[in-house]
Amino acid sequence: MLALGALALPVMSGCSSLPYVIHAAVSVCKPLLTAILDDPVDTLPPQYRFCGSPEWQVRGAEVRFCLYCSPDPADPVYIQLDCEGQFHPLKPRGADAGDDGGGQPPVATLDEGGRIIDKLACDEYLFAIAQATADEFRSRADATIVLPNDRVLPDLAPYGGIRLQLDGVPAAPDGGSATAAGTAVRVHGDFDQVARYAAELGIRSLEFRDGNDAWSVEVNHEYAAIAIFRNAQFVEARFLLAPSAR
Repeated sequence: MLALGALALPVMSGCSSLPYVIHAAVSVCKPLLTAILDDPVDTLPPQYRFCGSPEWQVRGAEVRFCLYCSPDPADPVYIQLDCEGQFHPLKPRGADAGDDGGGQPPVATLDEGGRIIDKLACDEYLFAIAQATADEFRSRADATIVLPNDRVLPDLAPYGGIRLQLDGVPAAPDGGSATAAGTAVRVHGDFDQVARYAAELGIRSLEFRDGNDAWSVEVNHEYAAIAIFRNAQFVEARFLLAPSAR
């Protein structure tokens, strides 16, 4: 088994140690993720034209996205990864309302010394303990994260290829109830769906080791993509396609 790019961590007791401890950066606010639809076309309709090529600079690598637009604003925008392969329709992200994932915006608090702790912005991160495994083909993943703060878990209903447990108990979050900080959230099944669910949960970055190899997985929420690195060398980028409702 290869420790890789989703999330994972068994519930611990006492001073037991984990086989793989990951440094995971989690967005303070549960981020909005662009929906890249799994409904690609091989050839664009004739009215479409190239309309932009945003670049993602990540850990010294460059991932390029190519966008194609129609003169009719009602038509979808299509996107390619590295300007190659099929064209996927996308839905843009909505406005970030500043939700912290627990249903309330972050507020100023006092520490034990009575000093004011400034409220956290949505682009700031918390760090979490996690563990991850995936097969060598990156087709299946088993992943868990201990939540660093209270947050609403994404609705599991659209994800037909994964299962979820909270502290070892099977669960099916509906996207409307907060889960307490310290809960171990395990997600396992299809690699891409596990990674997509993790991104919707708020994961921005993972760093961990497998034997002599150091792995990192970076998430781009704007274009719903991940970049995978091994020993600081870029391995691949891939879209996190939006799941279809069951």
